[in-house]
Amino acid sequence: SAEAKDSHIKAIEPEVDAYIEELARRVQQDPDQEFCLAPELKSLCLQTFAKIFTGQGLTTEQEQSYLDYNAALLALSRNSDLYRKGAAALETLKADHLSRFHEMDQYRGQLDDDKPGQFYHSKISGRPGWEDEDRIATGMVLMIWASYVEVSGLMMDSL
Repeated sequence: SAEAKDSHIKAIEPEVDAYIEELARRVQQDPDQEFCLAPELKSLCLQTFAKIFTGQGLTTEQEQSYLDYNAALLALSRNSDLYRKGAAALETLKADHLSRFHEMDQYRGQLDDDKPGQFYHSKISGRPGWEDEDRIATGMVLMIWASYVEVSGLMMDSL
């Protein structure tokens, strides 16, 4: 919807602007310094989409959990260590994100564009079919993961 797009853009633009400013500063400070753009863009995407859907950025451990979850989706066997690690990461992320979701309950009914995560919360909180907390938590993880996969892939294609 146009409403969601506007809300997301308000969260995305400052994150991208800050990243570009920091990258420009690093390059100006040391033009010969090497950096790896792909991991930085992955992190930018994960952090930005976490703020949109949970209201907060991710810890280093949570960011790694998303990478582990993504890798597990490519595992050929549910008995592999890769799959088990990803499944555990998913459960941890769901618990963390559900906690964040409930932190936003205090703002129910007060849509404030300056509070990241509140738009998403306002759209599913109390909505029929979203009474199940596992559905809420899984939905949050999947929204962040899908956005990260799509946008980081597009960013890499544009290079």
